[in-house]
Amino acid sequence: MVMDIVFQFGEYEITQTASNSVGIVAFISPLVALGLYFLKKNHDSKKEKKDKVEKSNDLLSYFRVLYDQILSESQKQADAYKEHSTNIKNKPSEFQILRFFVVGDLNRILEKLNHEQFFHSYIRNSKGTKEESINNIKSIFSFLDYLNVFFKMALDSHIKYKDDLIDKKIEFASILNEKVFIATVKFVTIFDNETSDELVKLRNQFRVVLEKFTDGSKNGDVDYLKNDFLEPLKDLLLSISSNSHKSVIENLQIDCMRATWCYNEFTGQSLFISEEFEKYSVELHNKINEFNSKEYFKSVEH
Repeated sequence: MVMDIVFQFGEYEITQTASNSVGIVAFISPLVALGLYFLKKNHDSKKEKKDKVEKSNDLLSYFRVLYDQILSESQKQADAYKEHSTNIKNKPSEFQILRFFVVGDLNRILEKLNHEQFFHSYIRNSKGTKEESINNIKSIFSFLDYLNVFFKMALDSHIKYKDDLIDKKIEFASILNEKVFIATVKFVTIFDNETSDELVKLRNQFRVVLEKFTDGSKNGDVDYLKNDFLEPLKDLLLSISSNSHKSVIENLQIDCMRATWCYNEFTGQSLFISEEFEKYSVELHNKINEFNSKEYFKSVEH
């Protein structure tokens, strides 16, 4: 009887303990789940912040790579302007090719880069004050805008130089072909039947000059046509002392002067362009050196 009571009592105790354990587990489980939730949330938050910082650093690094490349290529462009100026000065009657740099990376920053993200990245990583950072950003983009406008201005000057040179050389060739050469050939035929030594000599001199025109026309050498055909022809016309055919000679001299003016105009314009590109080179070099001295990225190095 006693053992049965103990047994029952023991059974009662075992049953009661099991019931309490279930209750405790039921109570703790939501707390554990909640704790795990917050742990995960905290982990995700830290990871998001870390990813954001890395992304910010990546954006700054990418910008800096483009930025350094632009400065390097801009220096080369300034040197190319100087080279272009020298080439034009040495041969003003010939079209000179201008080497171009920069455009691709500059467009990537000004047109494709997310400026708002860069703004926040720069400020977030800057060791200076927010006001200083904002002023730095303004200066950086102001300089890049300046480069963009400057390169377009130089390109426009080059295109105008090319178009004007081509137009004037066509005009020069037209005057020589349609006016001077034809008029000279007609004038020389006047002496075909002349037998006096003086006139025969003059006729032969004209024919030599006309051959120079043929030689120069074959390769389109305007300098040769100017110096070896046009100038000797002008001298020959001035050497004629006879009043015969005076009006023909005067008209031919006028056409020669028109051709000379045309030649002087396009070579003079080329020399002006040469000076212009010399100024472009100096200005661009000075601007780059001035900008580099500011060290706008020193405060955001990471």
